[in-house]
Amino acid sequence: MSEPTQQALEAALAAVIDPTFGKPLGELGTLSAVTLSGTVGALVTAGGTHRAVPPGARGGASVRDGAAVGGGSAAGLRELARTGALPRAAINAKGGAPGPLHVEPGSLYLLVEVHGDWGPVLAHPADAPLAGAPACLGALVDAIEAWRCAHIAVARASTGDGTIATDVAIGALDAGLAAKPDLVPAGVRVHLHVVTLPGDNPDAVASSLAAALCAAPRLAPFHDRIQVMPYGELPAGRTAVAHPLVRAADRAWRAVLGDHDVRDWRGATDGAYLRHVGVPTVRIGPPLSSDPEDRRRERVRLDDLRAIASVWTRTAIDHLTGTA
Repeated sequence: MSEPTQQALEAALAAVIDPTFGKPLGELGTLSAVTLSGTVGALVTAGGTHRAVPPGARGGASVRDGAAVGGGSAAGLRELARTGALPRAAINAKGGAPGPLHVEPGSLYLLVEVHGDWGPVLAHPADAPLAGAPACLGALVDAIEAWRCAHIAVARASTGDGTIATDVAIGALDAGLAAKPDLVPAGVRVHLHVVTLPGDNPDAVASSLAAALCAAPRLAPFHDRIQVMPYGELPAGRTAVAHPLVRAADRAWRAVLGDHDVRDWRGATDGAYLRHVGVPTVRIGPPLSSDPEDRRRERVRLDDLRAIASVWTRTAIDHLTGTA
């Protein structure tokens, strides 16, 4: 890569806005480019994988637009793709899994909306049950959990080698206006994160959930007022086990850390985006633990990081030369 091209690429990536902090990656110090060349390149970007802009939110069209990757998800990689500088193969340096991953689950964001009757709280009879859409919340959460269990059971019966698995979680709830709590909310919005598997169809998943909710007896008063829509997707992806990069990663891991066996893995990273755009990818990283003082932070032991650095190096050399 020529120096002017590298400088233009770094400038473009540095300008990408991190949606969590609302600042450019360059300003946050979460972007670095190291030895970009025609043979080996290392690029570190941090924009966040699991982010999406819900329909109706300020600044957001549907996040299924463009490359079908929403909000801040894979922001650095999408900018890299826009410049035409994607690699021919990639090692996704992300910790957590107890072995190299040639397949990663994806992420699907679903919005469940239930519409109810609007009105001032003071106009509601004092001896009447809770009014408005919030009255369905308990039944709605129970129905979503019942669908989650059924969805997981179907996926387990059809999943290939069991390396990855699906799951569903309620990530956010909102109803009404915090500045006007004297009004009965006319709607409830539930935001779901669905861990997807290769081949999952977002519309089919949304339709399955909608059918389950509309069949739930306790939601009968709201059956004609329920909507489910997908609003963001980072598709799951798989690199063939026989691909030279995957074989190199397996040899390197076994040489440094011994045997490995990854089962029911449910964590997605930007590596899913790389596979989505056709880049063979293997994920390799150290084991992680939570910081007891702040569980939002992850910790890694230096010895583990040194070992994984050896795995990264062996994998790259083996893949490029076959001599690791």
